[in-house]
Amino acid sequence: MIKQNESTDDLMKLLLESGDIEKYIEKRKDSSQSFCVCDYLAFLLQQKDLSKARVIEKAGIDRIYGYEIFRGKKVPGRDTLFRMLLAMKTGINDFQHILKNTGYPILYPKNMRDAVIIYGIQNSLDVDQLNILLFDLGQKTI
Repeated sequence: MIKQNESTDDLMKLLLESGDIEKYIEKRKDSSQSFCVCDYLAFLLQQKDLSKARVIEKAGIDRIYGYEIFRGKKVPGRDTLFRMLLAMKTGINDFQHILKNTGYPILYPKNMRDAVIIYGIQNSLDVDQLNILLFDLGQKTI
């Protein structure tokens, strides 16, 4: 069984030593599906005493799409996650945790756009403020 916290090197070794790619993929599929974005978002909602409706509104995402994310029917893209987490006023650790566990690249300070997003998180910018900053600095908005 592949563990959630196994390193890339460990996974590479397991893959190379595996005699059956289908068994490896099946094991990997099981471990990668153990993290549900909707569960972590629900945890954050409860922890911060927020409503889904308020987060969806502050994130500026479509209401139906937002509720589908919270129900686990849709998996949000990286930028949509950013919008939702900013709307929840979460810290960098929550951003990195959810990105890592969903398979999206974590925020990387050497990447200019990611550096601006990290700055926005650390300075409690809302979605609109961060988008203005990203635009002003010639970066793609979220």
